[in-house]
Amino acid sequence: MAARAALYFAYQDNFSGLSQRDVITAFIYGLRFDASTITIFIGLPLLLTLIPHSFAQHAGWQKTWLWFIYAMFIMLAIVLIADFIYFGFVNRHIGAEVTLFSGDPQLMIDIIITDYGQLTLIFGLLGGAFALLWHQWFSQHIHKPTHPTFRWITILLLFLVFVVIGRGGLQYKPISVADAFAIGSTSAGYLSMNGAFAVQHAAISGQPKKTTFMPQDQAEAIVQDSLSSPNEQFLSPDYPLLRTTTNRRNNKPNVVIFTLESWDAIHIDVMRRDRELSALGVTPNFDALSRQGQLYRTFYATGQRSMDGLAAILASVPTLPGMPYIGKGLEQSRLSYLGVLAKQAGYQTLFLQSSNRGSFHIDAIAAQAGFDQYLGAEDIPAIHKNVNKSHDWGVWDFETLNQAHQLFEQSETPFLGFIFTSTTHNPWRVPHQRWEKFPLTSERNRYLNSLYYADWAIGEFFKLAKQTDYYRNTIFILTGDHISPFDAEPKHIPSRYHIPLLMIAPGLAPAKIDRIGSQLDILPSIIDLAGWSMPYAGLGRSLFQDKPSSGIFTVNGNIIDWIEINAWLSHNLTNRIESYPPQTNAQLDVMEKKLLATYQTTLHLFLENRFFPAKYSF
Repeated sequence: MAARAALYFAYQDNFSGLSQRDVITAFIYGLRFDASTITIFIGLPLLLTLIPHSFAQHAGWQKTWLWFIYAMFIMLAIVLIADFIYFGFVNRHIGAEVTLFSGDPQLMIDIIITDYGQLTLIFGLLGGAFALLWHQWFSQHIHKPTHPTFRWITILLLFLVFVVIGRGGLQYKPISVADAFAIGSTSAGYLSMNGAFAVQHAAISGQPKKTTFMPQDQAEAIVQDSLSSPNEQFLSPDYPLLRTTTNRRNNKPNVVIFTLESWDAIHIDVMRRDRELSALGVTPNFDALSRQGQLYRTFYATGQRSMDGLAAILASVPTLPGMPYIGKGLEQSRLSYLGVLAKQAGYQTLFLQSSNRGSFHIDAIAAQAGFDQYLGAEDIPAIHKNVNKSHDWGVWDFETLNQAHQLFEQSETPFLGFIFTSTTHNPWRVPHQRWEKFPLTSERNRYLNSLYYADWAIGEFFKLAKQTDYYRNTIFILTGDHISPFDAEPKHIPSRYHIPLLMIAPGLAPAKIDRIGSQLDILPSIIDLAGWSMPYAGLGRSLFQDKPSSGIFTVNGNIIDWIEINAWLSHNLTNRIESYPPQTNAQLDVMEKKLLATYQTTLHLFLENRFFPAKYSF
């Protein structure tokens, strides 16, 4: 309850749309989740301390389980604090990405010590003080039972009560994350659920069961209709997303993709002007480049974490609720990876990331995705001299981009280059004071400073690239992996995913494009623009096709958001949660059907491994 109150008062913007009655209802309804969480963690050890048998009344037995209960309380407190901090970054509780925290444990420890050292120290001191009080309390309350029969009856009754509380009531199915959103809105659902409950369910959830909202052939037909284009042909009913293009091009261009950490639309001046927002002055180079290519003004990430973005860009697939992330099991499905397709088209493939080589298993992901040459932070030489701060995530963006430029100059053409930056990741450091445009008085200012530096690094890369031969025959794609933690509108769902997409390519007329798109569309757009001709599969479609998109499929924890040009719908796979603008039931039915058809088709293809046939996998 205290954690819920802290969440409500600390993140008022997320809950400003709730009435006083909604807030009170969420607090009361949330007691189910609190009681369930506490019971599951301490119910059994508590019963074990009550056993009226001689071995169970030994001081060692009692102390073991009582200290275990205390450890569970400490763990719950740690999880609630971590979830409270995390909520500020993604505007929701921790979800399936809890499994990602093991991807780079040393980095996680470094961030905790560097950014939350004082909090960790205070928590440790309080934990030690309460441990003394706990020991003093149970030392005075360990007594042998005087009525063993009554104690056994008590244990039995408590067990039955704990079962009911642990499953959240007497309903048919145990309480789940989806039940938190049954009270009416996404914001109320987040407020009613506690972080420990969310983490517990995310950690133990395996692959989701097949869910059927409609006949499977109907769902697949809906998805195929949304993806179809005149120059593509679907190849197999067994692999409903498998298709090939007839668009051939003799002079194959190089392709360079910049996946920019935490770059979102709201902080880029050329996109801020579209919304009549004042300039921040941190993206002058991106703004200038936008006049040389096609800038997509309604482009969206498929999720809120980097691994969501990587799966979408590299394989044109989303990460579904409850399914493993790429690097954590998603790759067990046969997918048509960008690097593999590029090699089939005769390309040399290179992948560089600013973070450490094995961070979040991206080295293994890059290898499976078809990249023959891979460099991480350990492989990239330092350039900045006399830096005033270390970079927690590896090397600075300019060092990565400079190394990429050198490799591109030396590469045989055509080549595919993939660059994944990191300077704009928390804790948002810059190598020198010259990039401290804003005072270091808030995390937002630190982020803007890091964005200012990252934008400078991009500008320097293009200055170098324009002096080379490879530049004139290269498709450059600049996009974000997900939004930053700052300035999104909590009540406006599209703002939670709104990122830039800029394409600069030979013969591509500069323009501002208003058609809707997502990271899922990048792979098919490359195939189309570069003139590749081979089978591939994915949930995206080329942005260069005349047929407009029917909508964008995005994932926010356990919530699916469907975004259209001037409308959106949120769904928890049980009920509609929110929508905009006010629409008739018939209009909402159409949006819901497309959302559920996309989810059902994707889930079934993952579980049945029917994205991409083995005969096309190399």
